[in-house]
Amino acid sequence: MINKSKSSLAFLLAACTVLSACSKRLPPETLPSVTATTAPSETSIEETEATTTETEETTINVGPNSASCEATLPVEVYGDLNVYQKYLTDSDFRAINLDGVCINSLNYSNGFINDATINTLVNDWGCDVLRFSMNVEEDIGGYASNPDVKFAEACSVIDMCIANGCYVIIDWNLVSGCNPGEYGDLATDFFSRLAAIYTDVPNVIYEISSGASFASGTQEETDEETDEDEYQESTDVWDDEIRPYSASLIESIREYDSDCVIIVQTP
Repeated sequence: MINKSKSSLAFLLAACTVLSACSKRLPPETLPSVTATTAPSETSIEETEATTTETEETTINVGPNSASCEATLPVEVYGDLNVYQKYLTDSDFRAINLDGVCINSLNYSNGFINDATINTLVNDWGCDVLRFSMNVEEDIGGYASNPDVKFAEACSVIDMCIANGCYVIIDWNLVSGCNPGEYGDLATDFFSRLAAIYTDVPNVIYEISSGASFASGTQEETDEETDEDEYQESTDVWDDEIRPYSASLIESIREYDSDCVIIVQTP
């Protein structure tokens, strides 16, 4: 019986020690208030009020910030995007990274792309930017199959992204891997019309070709091909094909919007 009593007493003392140590680490506002056991007097009330005031002033400046944090939308945070040297920057020319996802194709969304989906991607998933591919070729129901309808679909997506405060990339996607020059006139019509509508809107980014297979870049590699040969081939692709196509398309966009970010495919 004595050993058991001693064990119980030791356990109680240990528990009290732990509780005492924990309570010392807790901020004042989490501790239980002390109820006076004697009749309150004017002096005790004044002291209590003074102590309470001092505690409130102290807890404002120490400990974790308990104020609620309001969510800010990506475009509100970064503003107008710029390109400086090799960096994407915000409106104050600070280098940034944008997080987001790519929606494979506007052509096959089947109602998935709507305001609720974009709101979830921005506010729950934390996406700064969403990329939407506009397939081009007519045989797969791309832009060439019905330009007016497809253009309206692109505008609808852009409007929803603007309403939800995120950036949006509109990608001219050549599924067949053809030379983009084959659809150069359609691309010029598509992007110049978008630029005319969304002039100076900071949300919109244009990707003027993806999936393209430039003629010079499709040559078969040989065992004898050196790094120098590959470098020269890439240079030729850029100078002879990518740059002329891109320069013409960029000029048509810049006629309406001088500041928007434009993504250009590399060799």
